[in-house]
Amino acid sequence: MTKLLLTFILSLFSSSVFAESYFCGTTGTDSKVIYERSHSDVFRRTDENGYRDFPFEKLVYESDESIYLMGSFQDFPSSGSLKIINKRTGDYAVIFLSTAVATEPYYGDCLIKDE
Repeated sequence: MTKLLLTFILSLFSSSVFAESYFCGTTGTDSKVIYERSHSDVFRRTDENGYRDFPFEKLVYESDESIYLMGSFQDFPSSGSLKIINKRTGDYAVIFLSTAVATEPYYGDCLIKDE
């Protein structure tokens, strides 16, 4: 019984530690995206219409200052994206990577919500 209670308390604590959301927009576009931490190393991505076109972003690095998220595109072989969010300032950068197409980075800002 003690182990069960301890497991339950730890699961509640761990889910609240990682509960955070980033509401991000890129400069010069109307694009808005929400990144919500769903596990310690996975973020859920939702656009402003509630559509989850590429629903999961993998956390590849995190420090006290920044998080680095990487996503892949199932519809576009040999491609992916890297997002960097500064947790202190809300600065945001995105670059799309592909073996077929060159792209420029996008920059913007994020509002941070810790739960």
